[in-house]
Amino acid sequence: VTESTESTRQLNQDLEELASRRGYDTAREKVGLTASFVQHALPYRIPEDEREDFNGTVRSIAGILPPLEVLHRGWGDCDSKSVLFATLLKQVPRQDVVLIHGHGHMFVGFRATPRHGEAHISVRGDNYVLIEMTNPTPLGIISPTFLQALQKRELHIVPIHGATSLANAPRGSKGTKKKRKGKKKRKDKGKRRG
Repeated sequence: VTESTESTRQLNQDLEELASRRGYDTAREKVGLTASFVQHALPYRIPEDEREDFNGTVRSIAGILPPLEVLHRGWGDCDSKSVLFATLLKQVPRQDVVLIHGHGHMFVGFRATPRHGEAHISVRGDNYVLIEMTNPTPLGIISPTFLQALQKRELHIVPIHGATSLANAPRGSKGTKKKRKGKKKRKDKGKRRG
């Protein structure tokens, strides 16, 4: 996601301009516009597991296309479209994203206060509204099958932090370690604690 941010910056600027022309002021409206673009403009299609790079070398891509290649090809599967969406949202200030994967599927969550009836999860005390990238569905609507898998803790959640946000840093740390004042570090003499 981080490596693709620069290459998708122009698309993100175009989406910002479109949001402005349509009068979308809130972060939620802009997220919805970006989700709609990824859902509608890029049809669902499963990529190959390997591809040939520009030098003719065959490389494993595990079925996930990089965001720029999704845009170039004009299609992607759940993994590829979710990574593209996360890449676009990563450029929005103070917007954190999580990728959720398992059971052969991937979808996304964006940090926001959920509205009534919206599917969401909590990660480190922050709420993330869930979004499906493969179907043109509204924010907060995902398959009941995946909701149940989340409740059973069968899916993996991968935080992707916003460009300027430390919202998911451990509380009180602001991303740095605190120094102890007035206390000496205790030496452990080889004894392990359980």
